[in-house]
This record gives sequence, structure tokens and C-alpha cells, in this order.
Amino acid sequence: MLPPQSASQHGRRADTPSTAGRDVPVFLERSVIDFRCVMVDHIYREKLVVRNGANTAMKLSVPNRPDVADYFEFSPNFGFVQVRCRARI
Repeated sequence: MLPPQSASQHGRRADTPSTAGRDVPVFLERSVIDFRCVMVDHIYREKLVVRNGANTAMKLSVPNRPDVADYFEFSPNFGFVQVRCRARI
């Protein structure tokens, strides 16, 4: 946090807190997938794209929740995302 006299010089209020975030190395390209309207007894597919921003390969495991296990299937449900790459599920 900047000292009070410096904060006002930079256009911020002196009592404004500052924070530091941490980058998450593994993340989804799209956090929401909306199928909009679906019909019964039809198969819908969408790829989840997982990105790895870390400097090491990361293990990827996709557990399926028991309450939706009859409706969703992930293939593959285990793998590795290489350094600075992406994997499709």
C-alpha cells in the first residue's frame, strides 16, 4: 500500500486498500457452457478446453458429481496438461 501522501498523488484515495492476487496455473478457457434448450433422448457434446500456464505439466482429473452422473460424461476424465499448452476434454 502506498503511503497516504503518495496515494493522493497517484489519483487514489489514501484509505483505498490494495491487494495482490495469485495466478491460477490451470483454468478453463470458458467457465460457463450454456446448451440453452435441450431435448430428451438427444446427445449434446461440448469440449472443455483446459489451459496450463505453469512451468510444469499438471495432472488433470475430472470427477463427476453423483447427482448428475446420469446426465454428464467426461472423456477422458484423467490426463496431463503440458507446460503452456491446452488439453481438450
